[in-house]
Order: sequence, then C-alpha cells, then structure tokens
Amino acid sequence: MHPLLANPRRLGVYLLAWLPFAGLLDGTLRSAGMDPAVVPMLALAMALFYAFLGLTPYYLCRLAPLPQSSIWRALAIHAPAASLTTSLWLAGAALVVSVAEEGFGRSGQIALFRQTAGSLFTLGVLAFALSVAFHYLAMAFERSRRAERRALELQVVARDAELKVLRAQIDPHFLFNSLHSIAALTTTDPPAARRMCVLLGDFLRAGLRVGQRPFITLSDELSLVRGYLAIEQVRLGARLQVIEHVAEGIGDVEIPPLLLHPLVENAVTHGIGQLLEGGRLDLRAGRDSSGRVRVSLTNTCDPDRPRRAGTGVGLENVRRRLATVYGHEASLTLREQPDRFDADLVLPGRMHASETPAGAQEVHAAASEMQA
Repeated sequence: MHPLLANPRRLGVYLLAWLPFAGLLDGTLRSAGMDPAVVPMLALAMALFYAFLGLTPYYLCRLAPLPQSSIWRALAIHAPAASLTTSLWLAGAALVVSVAEEGFGRSGQIALFRQTAGSLFTLGVLAFALSVAFHYLAMAFERSRRAERRALELQVVARDAELKVLRAQIDPHFLFNSLHSIAALTTTDPPAARRMCVLLGDFLRAGLRVGQRPFITLSDELSLVRGYLAIEQVRLGARLQVIEHVAEGIGDVEIPPLLLHPLVENAVTHGIGQLLEGGRLDLRAGRDSSGRVRVSLTNTCDPDRPRRAGTGVGLENVRRRLATVYGHEASLTLREQPDRFDADLVLPGRMHASETPAGAQEVHAAASEMQA
C-alpha cells in the first residue's frame, strides 16, 4: 500500500496540494470557451482523479530507485508511464464531459474539450513528472531517516556494551583486594578471616542482585557501600572511622549500580589503609542549589605518600561510566591535598533515572515518526 493511503492526514494534505493544478485546468478549459457552469466542477474532478493517478510513480520509483538506477533507465520507465497515465486521465475526463453533455443538455462541450487535449496532455505529463520528483525526494528522505535511526541504534548498542565492560571491571578489581586481605588475616586472625569471607559473600551476592539492573536507588547503593565498609572494618578495625551524612528525600534517586564503590574503595585502600594510626572517611550526600545530587567523599591519607600517575582504574572507570550514561550532565571532581583526598560526584537530580537514556530516546522518537 502507498504510505499516503495509510495516513488520512497526510493524504488530505496531498490532495490539497493539487488545488493549484485544478486552477490551471480551470483556466485552460475556460480559454477553450467551455460552459463556465461546468468548468469548475470538471476541473476539480479532473485534478482529484489525477491526484490518485499521481500515486502510481511511487511503485515505479521503487522499481528504479535513485541513485542505484541510471537516469536513462528511470526515463525509460517513467516516460511511457506518464504518457499512458495522462491518456487514461484524458479519456476518463472526456467520458465525464460526454455524459454531462447528454444528461444536462450542454451541447458542444465535448468538441470544445477536445480542442484543449494538447494543452491538457502537456499539463498532465508535467504533473506526472512533478509526482515522480516528489516520490524520489520522499524516498531519499526515508532512506536518510532509516540511516539515522540505524546510526542511533548502533550508538545505543555501543554504549550498552561499553557500560557492561566498565561494570565488569569493578568486580575483579575489588575481589583481588579482598582476597589479598583475607589471605593476610588467615595467619594473623583466622576468626576475622572467616568473618570477612562471610561478609564478602554477602556483598557479592547483593552486588550480583543489583548489578544486572541499569540503575538502582541511592539507598541501595549506600547499602552496598556499607557492606564493603563492614568487610574493611574486619581488616582495619578501629583504624577505619566512617562518618555518614545523607540528606532526607534523595534515597529514591536512581544511579548506575556500584558507582560509589570505586570511590569508597580508593579512599580506604589508598588512603586510610596506608596510615598506621588509621583515618576517617566522610561520606555526604545531598542536593545542591540547582537540585542536582552531590555525593562527597573525603578521606585522610599519608602526607608522605608517593604520588601516583593518573587516577587509577577505579576512578577512571567512574568517569567513563558517567560520560557514557549522563554525558555532560554529571561530573567527578578529584582534589588531592597533603593530608586528605576529596572526591565530589555530581549527578542529575532525577528521581527515576531509569527512564530511557538520551540516545535511546532519539531512536524511539525516530522510530515513532517513521511509523506515523
């Protein structure tokens, strides 16, 4: 079926576009001296008739699409079609004039109509050519839209694949550190090692449960952070002090799972864990003046520690995930000072971040418009 026939609104606009053609027919018929009482209705009927005949180039354009087909092949297909369609159109119009002449007593109208046959044939061929051009442009636009939609779909697929890779980096990175800690405790404090194994199992079980979802609530993420800190508390004991301040009303904000974990792990492993006397981790979460969610982590660290090149696997992982999910809407700012390390995470303040990401929205919008 022709796309216009499946959409009444577009079909109506298409038929209205033929009104200028009806005006040309009216002027041509009047110039031949035909009855002014007959000409307007005849011109309108002929224009509507040709409007539907003008839909046939759609199928011919698909038979000889540009630029796959040469211009000569397109002409060889459309030229005979234009002649045949226009001849059929004139024959139908002549039949209507004959019936009107006999039924309404309008003698001489068919003879006057035949005098305009040459002019009407030329107008019909030109109208057919315009219809061919219109259909080629519409097909080119449709191809462009399909290509754009495919590009957006590929972009979304690539983004999802990157997110899976980035998320997969988190588990081994943390697991290696935890296993090293358990190995050290097995000789110095076996009960603590067993307790740490249980906590580690609980943490991994919880991580697997939420890690398959694209987003989890901030409350769930903080629960995972507390589980990790409980594991480290076994290893560090009183050396690890945690201060937590979470504002009310932001627990339902959704964020990518295990987004805070690399920040907390970095603070404990490379900061507090390197101090003989231990240190403190301050975790604060709230909204700023613009309504965005801000999570700040501050940990004490050794002033004489060697400076590392780069930001590490975990912190770089967080930055790449933020850029992939939120684009420029989110940021991670790191500040390294002699005796402390600050990490400020800023996220959009949406209560339900699980709504379709920007790239996917464009894909669905394009798909909806193509179907409209």
